[in-house]
Amino acid sequence: MERRYHLILSSQNRQSEQSGVISISKFLNGFGIDYTDISIENNLVFVLTPFHEDFVRTYDIIRETCNKIKLTSMRGDEEFVPKDVLQHIIRCMVKARVIVANLNGRNPNVFYELGIAHALNKPTILLAHKETQVPFDLQNQYLVLYKDEDELEKRLTEVLLMVITHNEK
Repeated sequence: MERRYHLILSSQNRQSEQSGVISISKFLNGFGIDYTDISIENNLVFVLTPFHEDFVRTYDIIRETCNKIKLTSMRGDEEFVPKDVLQHIIRCMVKARVIVANLNGRNPNVFYELGIAHALNKPTILLAHKETQVPFDLQNQYLVLYKDEDELEKRLTEVLLMVITHNEK
């Protein structure tokens, strides 16, 4: 099932003209994205993660977990982008059904992109090793704290299925 957001964006545009509030459509337009680009891929999970070798195994577990429940995961560096990487990442976030953010390493880019995902009102799942200090304002989100790889896979599967089921209603 494909979802389109052009009516919401059009409505937000009218509201912003009336109230002076910046609309999400103006934000997206700034990245070259308009309502014709916005269709959610129901099986796409976009992963915000540091692009560093320390986090490759975590991403592999996320990808394998998604595959087991018939979802496709993607991260921003898996596709060659000749110019603006942030534009590419935002475009992928808009298309994704769910965003998964790896908070390990407290990477500033991950937190910045997570803020954008929240502004887009995307369902987000946050992952962190139990030893990671998670900011207090994120602790009430869908948060998967884990002690090892097995627990990450088990808990992520549960939360992904819960978020997807919840968002189908």
